[in-house]
Amino acid sequence: MKNEKKYRKKLSLKFAVGFLILGLFVIISSCMIGYIKYTDVIEKMYNSSAYRIADTAMENIDGDLIEDYAARVHQANAKTLPSVRRNIQSEDAYQELLNTLTVLRENMEANYIYIADQRDAEGKVGSTLTYLFDAENPKDDFPAFVPGDTGKINESFLADSHYIYETGKRSDNYFYSHSDFGYNTSAIVPIQNSDGQVVAIIGVELTMKTLQSARVEYILYTVLLGVVLTAFVIFLFLGYIRWKMLKPIGVITEEAEAFVKNETEISSRLPQISTGDEIQRMADNILQMEYDIRNYIQELTQVTAERERIGAELNVATRIQADMLPSIFPAFPERDEFDIYASMVPAKEVGGDFYDFFMIGENRLAMVVADVSGKGVPAALFMVISKTLLKNHAQNGLSAKEILETVNDKLCENNKADMFVTVWLGILDIPSGKLTCANAGHEYPALYRAGQQYELLKDKHGFVLAGMEHTRQHEYEIQLNPGDKLFLYTDGVVEATNTNEELYGVERMIKALNKATDTDTAQTLTLLQSDIDEFVKDAPQFDDITMLCLKYKGAEKAMENNSKQNARTAGQMDSMDTKATIISKAKELTLEATLENVQAVSGFVEEELEAIDAPAKALVQINIAIDEIFSNIARYAYAGESSAGMATVRLEPLADKAGVILTFVDQGTPYNPLEKEDPDVTLSADDREIGGLGIFMVKNSMDEMRYAYENGQNILRIRKNF
Repeated sequence: MKNEKKYRKKLSLKFAVGFLILGLFVIISSCMIGYIKYTDVIEKMYNSSAYRIADTAMENIDGDLIEDYAARVHQANAKTLPSVRRNIQSEDAYQELLNTLTVLRENMEANYIYIADQRDAEGKVGSTLTYLFDAENPKDDFPAFVPGDTGKINESFLADSHYIYETGKRSDNYFYSHSDFGYNTSAIVPIQNSDGQVVAIIGVELTMKTLQSARVEYILYTVLLGVVLTAFVIFLFLGYIRWKMLKPIGVITEEAEAFVKNETEISSRLPQISTGDEIQRMADNILQMEYDIRNYIQELTQVTAERERIGAELNVATRIQADMLPSIFPAFPERDEFDIYASMVPAKEVGGDFYDFFMIGENRLAMVVADVSGKGVPAALFMVISKTLLKNHAQNGLSAKEILETVNDKLCENNKADMFVTVWLGILDIPSGKLTCANAGHEYPALYRAGQQYELLKDKHGFVLAGMEHTRQHEYEIQLNPGDKLFLYTDGVVEATNTNEELYGVERMIKALNKATDTDTAQTLTLLQSDIDEFVKDAPQFDDITMLCLKYKGAEKAMENNSKQNARTAGQMDSMDTKATIISKAKELTLEATLENVQAVSGFVEEELEAIDAPAKALVQINIAIDEIFSNIARYAYAGESSAGMATVRLEPLADKAGVILTFVDQGTPYNPLEKEDPDVTLSADDREIGGLGIFMVKNSMDEMRYAYENGQNILRIRKNF
């Protein structure tokens, strides 16, 4: 009973607090809405009154006379202004109009009526008012302005006052201000001369003290009435809740506790609750839950025994799956040209990742790393089918591209489970070191060049296998030199997660690999797995971790040739006339110098730039430069000849992906585009001399541009830093 009272008090308090918050919200919302609407109506009423006063004053104002007064004041300087002011004030017309404005201010109970010019001596509309008339208000402590006095116009009125001078019309806005002169609404009306030109403005200000007091009174009445009504409603509703809700909930609570204590004894009180609402539904559901739990406990014993049987079968399946993957190392002890090692750690008893490597004939080695969608037994079955198909078609002599395309069509047949597999497949020609590869939606491989560092090889992906029939794949080649290593993996490596939900990531993987550049393939995988384990620590493994490492040793002669080639490349780099360091061999494209081939050049360069992660802005600027330079070669280099000549485009990446050098070579008429004088871009297009703008844009977007004519060739080099 003590617990029952305790819970009821807590629930009642929650309801009371909730209704109190709701009541306060309703009161505050009502006050705010009423306050805003009431204020809006009163402010518009006051502002309309101010405009009526201004219209009345305008009936007695001669615009030409006002223009004369403004001109005399603006023409005066500091010495002559006092005398000009006295002369104006001594004129009968001035005094007559001032008296009229004063009487109008008193009768209409306006705070201020003034006439001022917002223009300066040069006729420009600014933010300073030059007063001409000011109907004095004896109720304040501020002396009236006299002709020539100046003051700043309210900054919030500037845009509208400019509009008034420009159009000669009133602004549609309402003017309100809080200042030393109080809380006022203002009317601003243009004064025009006989020619219809705006020469000054008349301003009328009305105080809105009545509005402030009325708003305070409105809020007080609304709050007091709202508090009384809210308190009354809360009191009545809490009594109803206590009787209709809390008592049945107490019964439900007691019976639930009794069910736990009495070891699944079914309640006899829950069926007696009959409120006809959600509380009765909750009691019925709890009663049903008691029946279900009792039945579940009875069935759990049978399920436990079944799970033990399934667990034993899964252990067998795990061993079968492991036996399907090559696991004897060294795999090819009779071959000295390469070394290969692989491993797989499944996330569940059986997984969807797999690797494979096998010989095709005497001199070709096939390598596969793949990842099936999903985990568990379905993925393992799909893995067996995929692995078998890939190996069978590879041994039929197909190319890497053809293997993936053929296997894709086979896997798409009757794939009602909508499973798919990502595959990286490579076929190594062992004597030459040429590796022909294809990537069906798999992770990027990591390539190590002897004496350098591991780098991610961002190859061009095809679509996953079993995703869609008749999908075309892309094939590319990697030239492996003695000492080079290739690392392949599945997403379980880079997506390994620690307890802080951080991913292991590609950067950590590359960093760990670069600590193992001098190790053999088995040690490389061991060190990387240790680094992953250190990062993950106690976090559960959610994905299979599969890795494969190949080291190409080659023949002794191939090693010597590679050393000579590296020496030649280093010599060429040292002789280049640039401050940048080039880190790889140049990529070249030679084709006819025609306008139709501009797109081919752009595509060639763009593909190479994407491979080194060039910034998007640099890609756009380089494409513009290619369009200008290659178009000029196509139009002018071989002008007058019967057929188009050839042109070569060479791309050279700089160290640390700091930029690229582009070289354009043709055998056409000698021409140095850098000698052309830059166009005057300050002139309009009609006044500017035709030509030269494109090269000017290239100069300004590139970091360096050089030209030379050597051996009958135009050679133009540009460098773009990232």
